[in-house]
Amino acid sequence: MRLLTLKLRTAKKPCVPIGPDFGKAEAIELDLSGAKIKLQLNPHQPSSSHEEEIAPDNSYNLYDDSLYEEDETGLFRFFRLLKRCWGFRGPIFSGYVAELGATLVVKRAKPGRQDYSLLNAQDFQQFITDADYGDEVLFGRSLYDAPVDWAPANVGGNVPAVTFEVRSGPVRGRV
Repeated sequence: MRLLTLKLRTAKKPCVPIGPDFGKAEAIELDLSGAKIKLQLNPHQPSSSHEEEIAPDNSYNLYDDSLYEEDETGLFRFFRLLKRCWGFRGPIFSGYVAELGATLVVKRAKPGRQDYSLLNAQDFQQFITDADYGDEVLFGRSLYDAPVDWAPANVGGNVPAVTFEVRSGPVRGRV
């Protein structure tokens, strides 16, 4: 008797992927040195086994230096407190066609000068550019323009906040 081998076919055109039901996501509550974060996330269901889950603890002391590791650029220290991924399947027998991930990272800036403050717009902008988008380069140019189109955000209370756009290479046009 000869067994047939199953080979997944390649999706030849765009499709509407089938993914997890986010309506059934579980509630997660984190305490970051007294600041509460509540979110709802599905269980970790990656499209491949190499995406490991980082399961969060219930609370973190953000002032505990042992939590942080050094960034390879030396601009900041960070720790990842949560990571989950979800695979999305294509048409029948095509396998996974997409993956969505969520990662929650705490970053601690390293002041370059004595009057450095992330409440200063220029310092905040430089930190975001360097820490989040400055290290991804293609053909000598950053892959992202960020932050773009700053606007103050009213989130309630005495919390200073802004919104901004991140533009990637294909969106911003050729220069």
